[in-house]
Amino acid sequence: PVRPWLEPLNMLLFTIILTVAPSDPPAPTQQLRSDPPAVAPLSCRTPPPPCRAAAASDHLSAKTFSPQRGQGLTLDLRLAAVAITWIAAIVAVQTTTPSCMVWLADARAAYPQLAGTASAFGIYAASDALSQVVTHRGGVDLRRRSGAADSGMGQESRLRGGSDSAPATLDVRRMLRSASCSALLSGWFAVHYFRALDSLVRLPGWAAAAPGAAGVLYACLPALGKVLFDIAVYEPVYDAVYLSLQGLLRGERLAPRELLSAVLAVWRRAPYYWAPADIINFSLVSTRLRPLYNAVASIPWSMHLSQSANA
Repeated sequence: PVRPWLEPLNMLLFTIILTVAPSDPPAPTQQLRSDPPAVAPLSCRTPPPPCRAAAASDHLSAKTFSPQRGQGLTLDLRLAAVAITWIAAIVAVQTTTPSCMVWLADARAAYPQLAGTASAFGIYAASDALSQVVTHRGGVDLRRRSGAADSGMGQESRLRGGSDSAPATLDVRRMLRSASCSALLSGWFAVHYFRALDSLVRLPGWAAAAPGAAGVLYACLPALGKVLFDIAVYEPVYDAVYLSLQGLLRGERLAPRELLSAVLAVWRRAPYYWAPADIINFSLVSTRLRPLYNAVASIPWSMHLSQSANA
């Protein structure tokens, strides 16, 4: 049982404590130099170091979104592989006829201009993509070679990444412009061009009937005449029309002197490459496949021009 005298005693003690205690807090005393410094509020404190999990997460996010050395080269190789596979597929469609696809040979024979134009469009689009990759990688090599003359952080940053680690940016408009111009000139027009050459440059009957070594020599004359005409006449005309069409599609107009200078620069190099290529084309390749052979042979030629222009 609760004793009845405890409750009045508790009330008395509580009244004494309230009476003795001061009503106002004491004034702050001056802090001595020996006293410990005051603790800053929580908002002004230096944040604690992150834990290992947070640090690993930040490193992983930086690794994911920042380009790494070699990543751009890998993407460029993938793009080049896709372009080469596309070219190989077009060549296979134009040159082979599986037993289950006899209709394909009939379609090629019935519509040679359409087949040549479509093949040229696809091949030259892939060729331009390859040229862009080669130009980009050539620029990366030039930056690395020029970085060897630098010193300090400039060279280190250049070799670590930056533009070197970025993949080639595919210019789709340029690719479509090149494919469209080449489809017209090296596709549709080339079909008529090679047919006209075969009908105009022919061996006379008396030369074809010549016996022995003379007959073999005479048999080589038509191919040599076609090669000569192709390099001396058709090549500069083709280059001039091609560059003019490219300028029109870009909304530009080349000055006659600038156009002549560009054509002469390309024409000066043409015989070293196109003379052997044309000898093979006019002596070993059938008339139907000559536009296709010409398109495939233009791939290393265009890459060489792009590499030389950006060297």
